[in-house]
This record gives sequence, structure tokens and C-alpha cells, in this order.
Amino acid sequence: MRFLVVRYPLARALAAWTRLLMGKRKTIYFTVMLIIPVVFIELSLQVYYRISNGGFLFHRVGLSINSPDIYRVYKAKPNLSLRQRTNEFDVTYYTNSQGLRTNSQKKEVNIEKANTTYRILFLGPSFTFGWANNYEDIFVTIISKNITAIGKDIEIMNLGTPAQPINYQLCWLKEIGYKYSPDMIIQTVYGNPGVIPSKCYIPIDHPTIHNGYLYRSNDPLRIRILSIVKNSAIVFYGWYIYQFMISSDDNNVGLGTELYESKLDNSPNKNGNNKTRSYSDYIAFVREAVKREIPIIFLYIPFSYVVRPADLSRWTLTDLKNPYLLRTEAKEMEILLEQQNIPFVNPTDELISKDKETRTYYFLDLHFTPAGNKVVAEKSIPVIQKFINLDTNENRD
Repeated sequence: MRFLVVRYPLARALAAWTRLLMGKRKTIYFTVMLIIPVVFIELSLQVYYRISNGGFLFHRVGLSINSPDIYRVYKAKPNLSLRQRTNEFDVTYYTNSQGLRTNSQKKEVNIEKANTTYRILFLGPSFTFGWANNYEDIFVTIISKNITAIGKDIEIMNLGTPAQPINYQLCWLKEIGYKYSPDMIIQTVYGNPGVIPSKCYIPIDHPTIHNGYLYRSNDPLRIRILSIVKNSAIVFYGWYIYQFMISSDDNNVGLGTELYESKLDNSPNKNGNNKTRSYSDYIAFVREAVKREIPIIFLYIPFSYVVRPADLSRWTLTDLKNPYLLRTEAKEMEILLEQQNIPFVNPTDELISKDKETRTYYFLDLHFTPAGNKVVAEKSIPVIQKFINLDTNENRD
């Protein structure tokens, strides 16, 4: 009787363990059977991307391109010769020993400047650097080839650095840049034109550089995870197809653009002095830093979705604004600054017009195509040439 009491509970326990093990085996089996095709598809798509584009998918965005800098936290790596191949472009980035964007000859910019040289310093982020474009196609280069100074040679110094704020570069200008004696400064203003940094300021939680990569201390974990997930070929191609379906020229439904107002008040703000104060403060800071009243020109670069609202779906991680409102704000700033004789080049209308013929921004990268760079250069050249002429004439007088 005691044997039966012991026997049946053991049998039930063994049966339960057997069912549990069988259940786990089934779970493991189905998990493995699911993982195998996913891994196969991922590897196949990674190989396809490599063969079709000549570069690896994880090199599409994140590149080891940065180097520490004591004046502005980071700069482009010195003596860079880096090729970037994606499904949208195939370019090579060159920098000289100073970390300045150059052509393949990597010409240096000497601190000492000859009297026969008219030196123009370009400040700004990745658009100024010329991200996603070869050196000959960026607006800085196109501008330099189409301007002249009577009796002088034009020399370009391109401090453009991907993801670098204006205030970092103002620190560089204050501490060391002024020694290069620039005759003109052209400052790129990217995105929202309302307020710009107007003094040297390096925050305590500034980005750090590790193995050439830029890390932001305040990046949310979600964004860091997403940046890693984007390297998955399944995610990339799935996202690409989705974006193509919802934001192609023939299908803009679902972007919310139909909710935007197409017409807004274009009249200048009555309180214009307050709206342009940061620009005036910027000019005062720069002229004090370089110890000369040199011409300063602001070059506005709008977000891609301001030019092409269909691109709005690819900006989901940012605080978006009405693209038509940003167009109006840029136009208003242009008018207000013109009233104060502050040159502000706003190529938004020209970009919109050209974009109807061919993309001025890449579909995925959201930087300028060569067409976009050309539009900006052509809009800027007459303004820059005008101020060169005024400056050189005054100096001769």
C-alpha cells in the first residue's frame, strides 16, 4: 500500500517534468527554426548591400571621422582619406593636417597670410563640411571658384565640422582662429533661423570622442539602441520600402501635410530688433575676436522637410515644426536682417523650385545632393561677390 502511495506521485511528477521538457524542446525548436531564416535573410541582405553599394551597411552613417580638439572639443580627423559608399552616393573625404576639408592635395592654410591673399573662413556643421559629397561638388568649393578679388587671390578655409554647434567654433575663433586673419566669415545657419549662438560656450556635458566616434552624454538609451538597430539590413530595407511607399512624390497621404496651412503672414515682425539680436551679438563677438570689422555673411540651410514636406516622415526623432511656418520664419528673418544691413542668404525658394526637377536632398541621408549644393552656391555667389568688392574697394581707398 505504501509502494502505491509513493509510486503514483512519482509517476505524476515524472510525467509533469516530461511534458515541461517537451514543451521547452518545442519552444527551443521553433525558436531555432525562426532564427535560422532571419539570420539567413539578414546575412543575404548585408551581402547584397555590400555588393550593390561597395560599402558595408554600418558605414552608411556612422564613421570614425572625429578627433579631439582643445579649442572646440572635436574636429575632423587630420590627414583624412576616407571613402564612404552608400546606396545613394560614393564619395571620398580628404582633410589636411589641421582637420580642414580639402581636395586630395590636402593643401595647408598657413597662419601667415600674404597681402595678396583674400581669405574667406567658412564656419558651420556637416553641410559646410560637405557631407555626402565630393569636394568639388560642395557649395564652399563652387563658391570659391566663382568669386574674385581685384589684385588678390581667393583662399578658402573650411572649418565645417559634422554635428558641431556654432558656439564651439566661436571658441576656436576666439582662441586661435583669429590668428589666421580672415578677411570675411561666412556662417552657415542650419534648421531654425530664429536664434543663433552668439558667444563662445562649451557645456559641461559636451560630447566625447572615442575611437573617432562622437558620443553624446545626454543621448537617451532609446536613440542609442535605434542607432545600432539601423545597422540591420532587414530593418534598413524594410524601413526603406516603408518610407518609399508613404513619402514618394505620388503618395503623400498620411504625412499630416494636409493639416498645414499653405499661406501664412509674410509681413515682418514689428519687434524686429529683438528677433535679430542674436545675429547682431554674433557679429559683435566675431569682430572683437578677429580685431577687425570684417564682412560677415549668414548662409541659411533649411531642413530637408522644409523644402520637401514629404521627407517629414524621416524626422520622427526630432521636435518637428510646421515646414511652411519655417519657410515663413526664414523669409521674415531675411527681411529683418536686410533692414539692418546684415546679409542673410536664404536659398529656400530656389531649393524648392529645383527640387521639383531633381532631389536637392538625398532620400535617406537628408544632406544636400550635388544639385542642392549648386543651388546654394548660385544663390550665395552674387552676395559674397558684392561684399568682396565693397571690402576691397574700401581697403584701396
